[in-house]
Amino acid sequence: MKYDGPKFDPNNNLPFCLNNTPCGGYLKVEYLNTIDGDTAYFKVGSSSESVRFYLINTPETYKNEPYANYAKAYTKEVLENAKEIYIQSDVNNLLRDNTESRRILAWLWVDGELFNYHLVRYGLATIKYVLNEDVLYLKELRKAYDEAVKDKINMHSSTYKD
Repeated sequence: MKYDGPKFDPNNNLPFCLNNTPCGGYLKVEYLNTIDGDTAYFKVGSSSESVRFYLINTPETYKNEPYANYAKAYTKEVLENAKEIYIQSDVNNLLRDNTESRRILAWLWVDGELFNYHLVRYGLATIKYVLNEDVLYLKELRKAYDEAVKDKINMHSSTYKD
């Protein structure tokens, strides 16, 4: 499937900002490990950080939900084979979630393509946790979701059961 999602902007000179205020910029990271389809560990600066991908939710592996293992395997394969990975903060969203681990929330760019978009377009994630309609790429994610539903891909297939 040809990628038709948002474009990576290498000329965005905004900082990422690792304090509690997201600044909207990019930060190059190194992949370490996949937790599930929508969360992975990356080397961010000198530390290991859990990063939750903005506005998406994949089926849960700990609940053994359908497509959970597939989403996790897909995420792992893509990230292991990536040449460059960047995380991007969003000035219109939170920088960290409210879980005990305080995961970083970010848009994930893999080799110039928005991975959050890929997961939605391939029917491996739904859109969730929209706290602000002004966040980056929400319109594109909704388009990807509608196309995945129309194409009956993976979670949107007739064989999928919650």
